[in-house]
Amino acid sequence: SQPYCYIAIIIHRTSAVYSKMEKEIDMKVKKYIWIGLTLVWIAVIFSFSLQSRSASNELSGSLLKQILLWLFPSLLYEPEVLDIIHNIFRKLAHFTEYFILGIFGVMSVMNLNMKKRLLKSVAFCTFVAILDETIQLFSHGRGARVGDVLLDMSGAFCGCMLLILLYNAYTKRKCKKSIKKQ
Repeated sequence: SQPYCYIAIIIHRTSAVYSKMEKEIDMKVKKYIWIGLTLVWIAVIFSFSLQSRSASNELSGSLLKQILLWLFPSLLYEPEVLDIIHNIFRKLAHFTEYFILGIFGVMSVMNLNMKKRLLKSVAFCTFVAILDETIQLFSHGRGARVGDVLLDMSGAFCGCMLLILLYNAYTKRKCKKSIKKQ
């Protein structure tokens, strides 16, 4: 009966090593998927920046009009208010683009601790924001604004922080469940 015990031990240890390798491969695949999504999202951001001022205004204006038509149709007949809302809408778009980029950035560096994830992700998003505003210098009728970079950075920071807070809440909950089981 002893040879069977040794075989069982060898099989168990081999499966544990294989399981660990499988998890490492799975983490690498997920990391590359997040990096891919990050690069695609950066391409989307840059494609918006490459639009001329008139094309960009037309795109955001038509989207805003559709939203207002659905929510507050009476605002469509007040041009002064519509201009203010359109400006806020455009700034919110900046924030949202980088909020999403911040989430993708944090997920792309899963192998780091939370503090390093936050720092690297926000630094990377800041670099992208500066590059984004630089691209706008070469788009007809557009320019670079420091305020937009700061807005982009705040969106990235909020996206990173939201994901980190959700992750911390999830791990605390998971930890409490495992303690209750014991």
